[in-house]
Amino acid sequence: AVTSLSAAWWGGNDKIVNFLNPAVLFGMAGISIPIAIHLISKFRVKHIHWAAMRFLQESVQRTRRRLQYEDLLLLALRCLFFAALVAAFARPVQTSPVSGESDTQGPLAVVVLLDNSASMAQSDGVETRFESAKKAIRDWLGASSKDRLLALYTVSNRADALIGKPVTGVSMFQRALSIAQVSEHGSDLLPGIRAAYQALASVSGRAREIRIYTDSQTAAWSRLDEIRKLQKENPGIRLKPVLIGKAGEENLGITALQQDSGVPAVNQPSRFRVDVKNFGTQPAQRVRVVLATDGGAASDEALIARIEPGETQSANLFARFTSPGYHGVSAAIPPDRMPLDNERSAVVAVASRMNALIVEGSGAPAKVDRDGYFLANALVPLARAQAAQNYLKITALSQAALSNQHLESSDLLFLCNPGTFAEPAARDVREFVQKGGRLVIFPGSKTDPAQWNRKPRLGDLLPATLGPAKTPGAGTPPLTWPSGGFEHPVTAIWNDPGLGGLTSVCFTGYFPLTLKSPTAAANDGNAPQVMVRYANGEPSAVERHYGRGIVVLFGSTATPQWNNLPLHPAFVPFVQRLLGYLDPQRGRRLALAPGERFEAAVPMDCVGKEFSVVRPGKDPARRVAGVVEAADGQAFIRYAETEAPGVYRLYLGESVAPTSAFAIQLDPAESDLRQADEKEVQSLSAAGVEGGATNPPAGSWETRFVVTREYWISLLWVAAALGLVEMMLAHRFSQSK
Repeated sequence: AVTSLSAAWWGGNDKIVNFLNPAVLFGMAGISIPIAIHLISKFRVKHIHWAAMRFLQESVQRTRRRLQYEDLLLLALRCLFFAALVAAFARPVQTSPVSGESDTQGPLAVVVLLDNSASMAQSDGVETRFESAKKAIRDWLGASSKDRLLALYTVSNRADALIGKPVTGVSMFQRALSIAQVSEHGSDLLPGIRAAYQALASVSGRAREIRIYTDSQTAAWSRLDEIRKLQKENPGIRLKPVLIGKAGEENLGITALQQDSGVPAVNQPSRFRVDVKNFGTQPAQRVRVVLATDGGAASDEALIARIEPGETQSANLFARFTSPGYHGVSAAIPPDRMPLDNERSAVVAVASRMNALIVEGSGAPAKVDRDGYFLANALVPLARAQAAQNYLKITALSQAALSNQHLESSDLLFLCNPGTFAEPAARDVREFVQKGGRLVIFPGSKTDPAQWNRKPRLGDLLPATLGPAKTPGAGTPPLTWPSGGFEHPVTAIWNDPGLGGLTSVCFTGYFPLTLKSPTAAANDGNAPQVMVRYANGEPSAVERHYGRGIVVLFGSTATPQWNNLPLHPAFVPFVQRLLGYLDPQRGRRLALAPGERFEAAVPMDCVGKEFSVVRPGKDPARRVAGVVEAADGQAFIRYAETEAPGVYRLYLGESVAPTSAFAIQLDPAESDLRQADEKEVQSLSAAGVEGGATNPPAGSWETRFVVTREYWISLLWVAAALGLVEMMLAHRFSQSK
């Protein structure tokens, strides 16, 4: 009997009643519990022979029938209560067949998802894909049934509810649709589809559908497996993608803009690398790239002769800054039908002065023979008169003369051929790095690996342990650097053969470096990374973060005794790139994605002060954006209205120069306008995707029927009413007994 209840039956007018959880119906067997209790209570009556009882017999016979009716009524109420409760948990629903060719008729509850990711700004020369999607929604709205509930979300890599729950009112839906705008966010439809399923979960009594108006960019369907999982979890809700635009469009976009030289400093030329990628199918010819600073006129430009389809070409452009602080830099290419990726901005923190300390292990009388001579000249490769005007000030001294006072006034510390450090001096160096200092070590003949590997001295700092030195003349074959395959930012530039190479850098003496394990490094800092390897794969230079600072350890000297690097043409650019990598401002996040919150630390005495912002665009007005907040003993500026790409400048109080700045950059994936596999997308729709898709096979339950009404809530109310009536009657009957 229970099995037959779980089957579907026709309810008339082509409607079918079924249970979503038919297995729960086996709980109907529990109805036997109140019946068994009733029978047991009946047979447990005790017979007591009492002479005076014969005078009451006539009265008992009159009330016996009434008591039996009362007991049977309570038994029926208890059985019905149990049956209603079990049926509610089995979730009975009414389903109706729908046409596989048209879903615009009949009562509907629809959540419309409008893709407003950056790629929807692509134009066909007349209107953007976003405007085309709006038009398609209005056309569907005019042709569909008037009996409908509507909700509207804009979706990118997040879901924004314009109408969060399906409601009646076409005029409200049309107003919300008219104010929807394209954004600069990336593409990911999963958050929107998940929100739509949640919005439809409480709707009953009508067919439910999610309509997705999208350009179907490949990135938008990157989590297709999770979307299919949501479909299986919500079988009564139909998913219908509506594709906007062509399968792919010609597009050229800027995918990267970054400072690519040493430290950006006042009155020093700074090089910027601009990456331009061809996302189309035809070669791009003579692409003009322009670089401008702080919204002014172009400071430099270059011409990329040809970019093949799918290829990225770089242009190296230069800018010069006349004042320290935060400056905006923008690169642009000629306009096309996808305007958002034709310009890209970045922010650089320009230094006015930095102090470098070179500590030498040996004090040779002649400067040219000292351990830091070649390094000092590579750090400031200028004549003496010009060096005096340079932002980087160098102090060279012997290891014995090093003091904590020197460290406190320095930003960078270079140890060249260091000997053994006593614990007080080693502690000062550790604290220097912990507080944010940069430490670079070039070992040499005075370096004792056993002493340097020992903790807690400088062994705590090192990203690798030093093996016994392999010196010239010991029968050790020389090692070289490779010709390519560089991954670290300092060396990656030499992957381009046109910029020279490092393969002729030769080492006849060196200390083998063994990287510390991530587990060991995690106890006192971050895991080490290889900056450059020898051609045989062994590490030649490694680095790690320690506290707020960075430690770089080379395996050989900074002098020509053990290698030819100081004499190599690449030595100066290598040192300058190392200097740029170690710039204390480099670690700050000055480039964010649209919608990310910016945060910058400021002095504690600024807590409670107002800060203002100048947003990207032509309007230079400063507007109050918030107040400085305190958290964990530190003060912060926090700003979250970061939707538009470009440079944002933040000011404390009435300050003239910006206190901080950052840039919002478009996700490069949005420039790729190729669509996902149409068959994969079509498979999501029970009735096929608009625009030529085929219908699923006839006879499939999911394609022929939709849930139009659910009864479980009503059954829960019935069970509650039965339970209440049973309690009231049981109380009344017990008093009469």
